[in-house]
Amino acid sequence: MARTKRSRRSYGAGEWGRNRVRVFPDPKTGLYQIEWRENGRRLTRSLKHRD
Repeated sequence: MARTKRSRRSYGAGEWGRNRVRVFPDPKTGLYQIEWRENGRRLTRSLKHRD
């Protein structure tokens, strides 16, 4: 079966387990989200724009 190429427009920066941050578009709305961990909890916030 052929694999299709997914449009993966996310960006990650930082060290794993220390200060890792990920920015990605929300699949439903297209608004960019930022995700990080703080005290073991995964936090996500909207950046409220699409560009």
